Amino acid sequence: MARDGSGNYSLPEAPYQDGQVIDDDSVNANLADIATALTGSIARDGQSPPTANTPWGGRKITGLGAGTNDDDAVRLDQVAPLARPGVALFEDFGAEGDGVTDDNVALQAALDSGAKLVWGTPGKNYYTTVTLTIPPGVTLDLRGHAPGTPSQAAATRITGSSTVSPVIVMGELGNNSEACGLKNGTITRTGGNPNTARVGIRFIDGYNHICENVKSENHGKLYHFAGTVGISARMINCDGARSTDTYIDVDGWPELYWNGGRLGDNGSADYPCTSFIRCHGGIAASASGPNTVRFNGVHFNQGDNANYVDYLWEFVNLTSGVNSNVEYVLQNCHVENVKTAIFRSDSTWGLIPIFNVSNSVLSGSSYEPDLFDLDPATSVVHWNFIGNEYYTDFTLAPTNGMTGLTVVGGYVKRDFSLTAPASDVSTAFIAGLECDGDITFAGQWRALDASPAMAWTNTTGVWTITATGNINIASPQYTQVSWTPALLINGSATGITYTSRLGRYQINGRSITLSCLIELSSKGAGTGAVTISGLPKVASFAGGGAVAYYLNMAGVTGAVMASVGGGEQTFSLYDTTATEVFPITNANLTNTSILRFSATYFW
Repeated sequence: MARDGSGNYSLPEAPYQDGQVIDDDSVNANLADIATALTGSIARDGQSPPTANTPWGGRKITGLGAGTNDDDAVRLDQVAPLARPGVALFEDFGAEGDGVTDDNVALQAALDSGAKLVWGTPGKNYYTTVTLTIPPGVTLDLRGHAPGTPSQAAATRITGSSTVSPVIVMGELGNNSEACGLKNGTITRTGGNPNTARVGIRFIDGYNHICENVKSENHGKLYHFAGTVGISARMINCDGARSTDTYIDVDGWPELYWNGGRLGDNGSADYPCTSFIRCHGGIAASASGPNTVRFNGVHFNQGDNANYVDYLWEFVNLTSGVNSNVEYVLQNCHVENVKTAIFRSDSTWGLIPIFNVSNSVLSGSSYEPDLFDLDPATSVVHWNFIGNEYYTDFTLAPTNGMTGLTVVGGYVKRDFSLTAPASDVSTAFIAGLECDGDITFAGQWRALDASPAMAWTNTTGVWTITATGNINIASPQYTQVSWTPALLINGSATGITYTSRLGRYQINGRSITLSCLIELSSKGAGTGAVTISGLPKVASFAGGGAVAYYLNMAGVTGAVMASVGGGEQTFSLYDTTATEVFPITNANLTNTSILRFSATYFW
C-alpha cells in the first residue's frame, strides 16, 4: 500500500529495532513500496501526468505562469477580463492604489487598453505624477461612493502630485466625435494650498462629455472647460471644494449643463478664492462660447468669515463678442458666503444676453454683498429674475441700458433700485415683489412698468422716483408717503408759522393722490394770493381737488378748491360760487385758520 485514501504513507514492514537482524525480504519490501509511492507522485519536471483528479483542499496554486494554449491553466488576471468583457481594471495593469506608488503608467495603460469601461477598486487611492487622459469613447468609473452621501462603497481617489496639472483630461484635442466619461470618485492632489494655475479636471474636445458623482478638490481651478472644437459637457451631482482661484472655469466652452451637487465644504478646510463660476474666452478664442451655461439645483456654499468667495458668477476677459441668443441660467439654486457681489462683469462684456435666474436664494450669509458688480459698459439684455430671495441690494444702473429686464415675485431684503441711462433704450417690468429696503426708480426709460399689479410690501422704506419717459409706477398697496405742505402768500413764506402741518401721498401709475392738514399760528404780514407748495411731483397735466374742511377763515362765501396747472408744483386756492371764482388771499386768512384738503393730479 503506497498511500491510504487520505494520502498518508506507511512502511509495510515495522520499523527496525536496535540489535534486530535485518533480512533482505523485509528491506526489499519497504524499498519496493517506497518506489511505488514515488512513482505515483507528480514529478516536479512534469515527466509524468496525474492519473486522477487532484483536490487542493482550498489551497492556492502560486507562481503560476500565464496560460498560452487552450488546455493550459490560466491566472486570475487572465480570467477576470473574460468575466467582464470590455472592462479593464487598473490592477490588471499593475496599479497598486496605495496612495504612495506612482501608478501613472498602469493607469494610463488601462485607459488606453481599448476597453470602453475602466474600473478603479473601491477604497483605493491611485497616485500619479503626470496628467492622465481619458480617451474619446472611454468611461472611467472609480466605483467610489457618490460625493457627500453615505454608502457601503468606500471613497476612491486619484491623487495628483502637487505640481501635476491637470490631474485628469477628458477628451482628445481636435477630436469632436466621441464623448468620454468620469464617474464615482474624487480627484484631488497632495500638498497644501495649490497654485492658482493648477487644474483638477480639464474638459477638452468631444461631444457630450459626462461627469457624474465626482468631487474635484484642492486645485486652483477645480473644473476647467476649454478646447478648440468641443461642444458640450453634462455634469450630474458633481461636487467641489478647496479652490484657490475658481471652482468652474468656462473658457470658451460652448455648452455646459450642471445638475445637482454642492460646491464648497462650508468649513475651515476651504480656501479664500475669487469665484464659483467664471465665464471668459469667446467665439474667436478656444472654441465658440461660452454660449449656454445652465445650473440647476446646485448648492454654492464654502468657508466661514476667513474662507470666503468674492463672486458667485464672473463674466470677464472676453476675447470676442458673444451671440445675442446665448443663455445663462441659474435655477433652484442656493448661494451662501459670497463676500463682494453675486454677479460681476468687466468692461470686455459689452452685453450679457438672456440671463435667467429663478427660484433661487441669493444670500451673503455673514457678509452683505451686492447682487450686481457690473461694469458700467455691460448692457443687460433679456434678463429674467423670477421668484428669488435676495438677501442683498438689487441695484442696476448700466450706462448702456437694460433691455427687457423682468423681475417677478420674490423677496428683496435690502434696497431695490433701477436707473436707466440718459438714452431712451431701457425697458423693465416689475411685479409682485416684496421689499424691506428703500425703492428707487431713476433715469430715462423707453418703458418702465411697475404698475398697480405690483405687490410691493415695503411700508417703511423711502420711495424715490425721479424716472422719466414712458413709465407706469405704483407705490405699495395701502402704502402712503409723507410730504410737508408749505403755505405761501404771494410766493413768500415770510412770517408764516404753524401749529401743525402734515401731508401724505400715494403714487398710482402716473397719478398722485394726496391730502394735507395746515393749522396756522400766524399768517404773517404778506399780501396777495394764497398757494400751497411742496407737491411731491411736477404736474404733467392740470388737476386739483377740494378743501373738505376749513375753519377760522374770513369772507369765504363758497367752496374752497385747489388747482394745479401742467408744469407746476404748487396748488392755487379759490373761493368758488355758482357763478364766480375768487382767489383766496391773505384777507381770507386769520392767524388760526385751518385747512384740510385732498387732490389728485398726473405727474
